[in-house]
Amino acid sequence: MIENVYEIRKSKELYFILPDNYVVNKDVKYQDSMAVIVNLYYLDNVQWYLEQLYKISHLVDIYIISSNPDIISMVCDKNMHIIKKENRGRDISALLVSSKEIVLKYDYICFLHDKKAKNASTIMRTKSLVKNIWFNMIGSKDYILNIYGVFKENSNIGLLVPPEQAGIDWDLWGKSLWGENFERVRHICEEWELTCNLDPQIPPITIGTAFWCRTKVLEKLFNRNWKYEDFDTEPLPDDGTLSHAIERIFAYVAQDAGYDTGTVLNERCACRQQLMYQEYISKAFDILRSDWGITSFSGIDNYFRQNKVIQDFCDTFDKIYLYGAGKIGQECMRRMKVIGIKINGMILTKVGMNMITENTISIDMIEPVDNIGIIVSVGNALKGEIVDILEEKGFHHYICYIDL
Repeated sequence: MIENVYEIRKSKELYFILPDNYVVNKDVKYQDSMAVIVNLYYLDNVQWYLEQLYKISHLVDIYIISSNPDIISMVCDKNMHIIKKENRGRDISALLVSSKEIVLKYDYICFLHDKKAKNASTIMRTKSLVKNIWFNMIGSKDYILNIYGVFKENSNIGLLVPPEQAGIDWDLWGKSLWGENFERVRHICEEWELTCNLDPQIPPITIGTAFWCRTKVLEKLFNRNWKYEDFDTEPLPDDGTLSHAIERIFAYVAQDAGYDTGTVLNERCACRQQLMYQEYISKAFDILRSDWGITSFSGIDNYFRQNKVIQDFCDTFDKIYLYGAGKIGQECMRRMKVIGIKINGMILTKVGMNMITENTISIDMIEPVDNIGIIVSVGNALKGEIVDILEEKGFHHYICYIDL
């Protein structure tokens, strides 16, 4: 079975951290045509976007696409080409409709766009998103040459994208990036007969319509007869439109063409991310250590393996009891709630009448029948004693939590 693009990136380690102040491989020289295509619409911070483009306008061809006449009038670099568009479809129509006459003239293109916060509460998130896209895609002339070098040194790579958004307010590593779009993307892949692997449990690795690509890799997308009318009119919904589906499909189109998708990251951005991860992963492990006794990455893997063992065991029986109500028993019970397994009670060897509740019973109150499974939830000091009790009373369907 064909592998998912997300898993391919992991297995092949297609994650490139590049400097923006020097060229990694001095032997790499431009031998191909390259263009940066940018959709600009919002006047807010437009000068910042233009300044980023002025830094590289002498290096590659730049096309600015806009439906805002005020922005068009602000472009003063003769090396920048202007393309007017209809105010429909935003960045996706800019790529697929407005620039369709020029895209395939180049060997490589980069596509970018601006972004505006929807309200005051999203200003910081939007700034973070913009920096993630722009600094990791164009950065400087040296950085672009380093990206070109990645393509030249890795013939299997057809698409390079910025990393999944990271930050204090972001869902780490794109775990919710499908949004409401998986079924629509799946339908498009089937309609276009793309040979790829889609999985709703594995997030897409292209989002935000920002990438570098070998243009031949996306020909199946570019060559379709796109029109502005294909896209939703304004105001555009926050999720679930054709535009939202297209921005998640680039890597699957590349896979269909026989190419991999990699992630490229400016080394200064990588430094900031590493420091953030170190701080917050340490805090996360404080919680894991306190709640579950997990102190290492291998402990996390073991946690999920244990969950499967518990789930498989519980699926075998109609009733499940925990034997032991101490610290380990309480931890086991929390684990069962996380997994979604309801226990029928907690067993104690000796229970006074004033201790018997609906969920706390004596071992003598149940019969050793085949539909009952027992999880021994005590430490090593008591485990042997309880196992002996179970065997003596005819209970043979049990596992020991401490041994999982």
